[in-house]
Amino acid sequence: MENFVIEATKHTPLVSGNCGTGEILISGRSIPENATSFYRPFLVWIDEYKHNPSPKTQLTFYLDYLNSISQKVVYDIIESLYDVTNKNELIVFWKYDEDDEEILDEGKVFQSRFDLDFRLIPVTA
Repeated sequence: MENFVIEATKHTPLVSGNCGTGEILISGRSIPENATSFYRPFLVWIDEYKHNPSPKTQLTFYLDYLNSISQKVVYDIIESLYDVTNKNELIVFWKYDEDDEEILDEGKVFQSRFDLDFRLIPVTA
């Protein structure tokens, strides 16, 4: 299995997955014209990754903005990776700029929906 990378643009985040280390990162602004189409290759990669996951998967979000469609996709990503917690460890890191209440609140919503190690991490500018 290959590692996965989509480089960030003005409207889309960096999306990367390392199958060897289990480190997955989504960072930047998520307002693609078609979020479903943008994230589809990554969701396919996650489905492949789940067949042979790393013993420890670290899913890190560091988003400065996400639209409502991207919120749904973020939920789908977490839900899909939640399956690996049956046999492996999954930790979600939700990073946010310490003065960004909206992104913090989004993280709290996701945190409340999943019974897993979900850490809200303020980042000082």
